[in-house]
Amino acid sequence: MDWGEISKVVNELGEDGKFNHIGILNLNMKEIHEWKQLIPHANQTVLSLDHASSNATWEVLYPEWIDEEEEKRCEAADLAAAHKGTQPLHILLATTCFPVPNLFRCEELVTRRGSIWLYKPNLGRLRDKLRLPIGSCQLALPLGGIEEQPYSIPRKRRREAYATVLHSNYVYVCGAIPQVPALAQYYDKVIFIDSDLLVLRNIDFLFTMPELSATGNHEHMFNSGVMVIEPSNCTFQLLMDHVNDLESYNGGDQGYLNEVFTWWHRIPRWVNFLKHFWVGDDAVAKKKKNHMFESDPPGMYVLHYLGNKPWMCFRDYDCNWNVELLREFASYAAHALWWRKAQLQLDRREAEMGNFSDAHWRIRVKDVRLETCIDEDCDWLERLRHWGGNWKQDCRS
Repeated sequence: MDWGEISKVVNELGEDGKFNHIGILNLNMKEIHEWKQLIPHANQTVLSLDHASSNATWEVLYPEWIDEEEEKRCEAADLAAAHKGTQPLHILLATTCFPVPNLFRCEELVTRRGSIWLYKPNLGRLRDKLRLPIGSCQLALPLGGIEEQPYSIPRKRRREAYATVLHSNYVYVCGAIPQVPALAQYYDKVIFIDSDLLVLRNIDFLFTMPELSATGNHEHMFNSGVMVIEPSNCTFQLLMDHVNDLESYNGGDQGYLNEVFTWWHRIPRWVNFLKHFWVGDDAVAKKKKNHMFESDPPGMYVLHYLGNKPWMCFRDYDCNWNVELLREFASYAAHALWWRKAQLQLDRREAEMGNFSDAHWRIRVKDVRLETCIDEDCDWLERLRHWGGNWKQDCRS
């Protein structure tokens, strides 16, 4: 521990550096003595936490799969913000790694020197996060309490929004993450939704969750298709400063964000249900999933289309069936659901329910795109014909 840097950080506080009480966590006797020498007039409270149990592995705290309907607790002690009062406090961390940005927010960073980080946290926000389950071995948003989750817009309207990226590079870090500075100007909290998701039911209740809340993906990773974030310019700068230091397991934003936001909160999989038939799914499990895709009203809240996207295929054919590696993402029921919701069928159904006398809603709609080729290796003459140009003259030239 660099006591020279610690001394400089404390001195930078000026009048705020006149501490009356200091809590010292997991330091040895020599380090405790150094603190006494540094701030001799402050009362010291020495706290020692036992080492985590050998059973509390990363896989236990952040399991790949949990039974969301089972009330399960993690095999680790619950944490709590022990400071009960309302007086402001400072937290000093000595670490060579940057602190978890959604737990120790960069806006609350007072000063930093080398491996010494000094924060002045918002106690209410910090308490709320520490009351949530540790890791993701338990739902942070109870499955049965979604509908009852209180959410209302107060008199002073919240700065909240939904956001997506319609056009993104294959290198997702260059697509989604750079939108943060623009969002930070206007919003305090954002529900980010990838463009390959279909929202079937109201998910405003997610605005009650903190950063970073998401569903599980695999191993200890979360899926970034639906996630609650609190956009911040300084967090964005932190991400950019380390973009070359951290390796994304999938080469995209999901892998990179999982390297940064290691403290995340699990929300029910129905809020980001993956269109994926796992290797272990038997015929009954597959039938159950397809039944969910067909159910009306829908049982899930958001459906996430993996593999080839619906707009890359014909409306009545899921082209994931064409590729052996993508067949696990193929489902005619889910594919039809996309187009049933994405096109004007919803409006037509409302017209039918209104029983409009002119009965236009009875007209059978045919998809003219069946004659349209969207692949890069299509016959170029057909493309010219579709574009409506003078293709015969173009052919001769």
